[in-house]
Formats: sequence, structure tokens, C-alpha cells
Amino acid sequence: MEASLLRPGDSVSMDSVVQLVMDCSPMPHVDREETARELAAFIEEERNLFVIVKNNEERVIGFCGVTPHDRVLEDLLPHDPHLSQDPDRYYLEMMGVAREYRKSAAFIHLTLKSVESSLALGVHRFSSHSLISNGINVTVKKLFSHCVGHRVISDWMGTGESCEYLEFAVSEKDIVRMRKILRLK
Repeated sequence: MEASLLRPGDSVSMDSVVQLVMDCSPMPHVDREETARELAAFIEEERNLFVIVKNNEERVIGFCGVTPHDRVLEDLLPHDPHLSQDPDRYYLEMMGVAREYRKSAAFIHLTLKSVESSLALGVHRFSSHSLISNGINVTVKKLFSHCVGHRVISDWMGTGESCEYLEFAVSEKDIVRMRKILRLK
């Protein structure tokens, strides 16, 4: 299993990535073409990071998209009016792992690569509206020693799902812990 940063023009089957995004999202998608356009625009946007993880057969089994926190603020404020500007923070906008790999280390591979890529840009603070039903909010709290849950929001963006708004900072200790879990040096 290996995670990598996806850039425009990389030789990855975008059809498989689009399908995985649609399969993993709690948000209803109007159609495949719209999802493909939105994903391509996200990947092409400067300072956005889109990470994928592949299994040993080179199949994309997970994705993670992070963007500058303030870039999504206007879209999020109607759903979470307590948010405020924070130009030095990244927002975890999307993440998903294929159902059959959810008990694997794919989530940690995605998280580690996203964090390392963000650190390379000088960003070490993050925010996220993490789903409660799948336990992602608890997992994030366990991975990051400086993670604070601020509030729970019911029916996040009309999905029927509850989420917890988290803010966390990455420490060297967190990186070492994730690398140790993955048996990386």
C-alpha cells in the first residue's frame, strides 16, 4: 500500500478516482460528469492537496483532499456559523476509503501523506468536520496529540449524518507515531 500526491496530468485513472469519491461521499452527487469536473478543478487549484492510496495491485483504494481553510469558509458558514477565518490552517475537505479496505492502514497512509505534504508548504494546523457514524472523529483525535473537538453538528449539510468540528496541529510526535504504525522509517 502506498500513498502519493496526485497532480494534474498524473497517469492515474481519473474514472476510478471519481467513482471512489462518489461511492464514499455522504453527499448526493448530481451526476458523474459534474463530480469529475469538480474533482479536476480541486486537483488543479493552487495549494490544494489531493492524495491517493493504492493497494499492491495499483488500484486506487482511498483519497484525501485538503484545501486552505479560508478557501471553503464561505461555503461552510451556512452549515457552521461558528467558523472563523484562519489563513494558516488547512481544511480536510474530503476523504474516503473503499469499503473493503476500511479496516486496513489506508486511512493512516492518506493522513500521513496529506500531513507531510502540508508541512512541506509550511502548514501544520488543520480543521475538519469529521463524521461520527464511522468513527473518523475518534480516530483523528487518537492520531493527533493536539486535537480539540469544538462542537457536534447534526444533519451535516443535509446528509442526515452528524459530524464533529475538529481543529488539530501536527507535531513531530504525531508523524513518528503514524510512521511507526505503518512500519515506515
